Amino acid sequence: MARLIKGGLGTKVYNVGFGGFDTHSNQKNSHADDLAVVANSISEFHLDLAATGHDENVISFPFSEFGRTLKENGVGTTAGTDHGTVADFMLFGNGVNGGFSGTPIDFDGDDVAESGGWRAKFEEQEGSIDFRSIYATLLQDWLCIDGLIVNYALGNNYPKIPNLIADPCESNRDENPDVLLGHRINANAGNTMEIRYGIFNPGAVKLELLNSSGQHLVTLKNEHHQPGTYALKLSPPTYSFAPGKYLYKMSYAGKEYLRKLELE
Repeated sequence: MARLIKGGLGTKVYNVGFGGFDTHSNQKNSHADDLAVVANSISEFHLDLAATGHDENVISFPFSEFGRTLKENGVGTTAGTDHGTVADFMLFGNGVNGGFSGTPIDFDGDDVAESGGWRAKFEEQEGSIDFRSIYATLLQDWLCIDGLIVNYALGNNYPKIPNLIADPCESNRDENPDVLLGHRINANAGNTMEIRYGIFNPGAVKLELLNSSGQHLVTLKNEHHQPGTYALKLSPPTYSFAPGKYLYKMSYAGKEYLRKLELE
């Protein structure tokens, strides 16, 4: 990966995987060995980039696909840990300000004993920072992507983490698309359809559903919007169209934007 960066490939995001953390025995030694591999790899990676000055433009962000908690599995005191929702994250690189963000877990409070000890206390914790705020901060302050596009991609507005990036950049508004427009169908939620769209300037927005020949069927939305991202959710009871291919059209600022849609 260092060779690709130094070779000027131009890719903005690289992903390298390393497994082996989902252990169910001998965790202390296994995790220590695996974490040593990660730590040494990150160190060598940045030292390699530093030799040519490329480390000034690179941030490393290791993450796990699940958090670990100390909750016992119910089959003995040495059964191991269970999957959880709280995890810590570390960022490396000269572009990152040093220090901690968020609220550390308090194992010494008066309520620890009352809640069943520090193990139970850990289980009650909620993350003080949503991990998607880390993505939002990196995308906006490091990769210079417009906040509205980031909100659209993440599906919500996740606040940036202050003072995380040493020298935050700003997006170039001239490079933004005219609108953001797309959809998804959630089969696990009763085939609920969600049309998601975004605008960069205030104006009237009209959304229409068309048949495959482009003929108007129904107006889904027709109102004035402020800049931002929006989601229009349509559950099956609200539309009774036969399975097949359709189009939906967004009219905004004197232009029309078409997308294909297939209902099953």
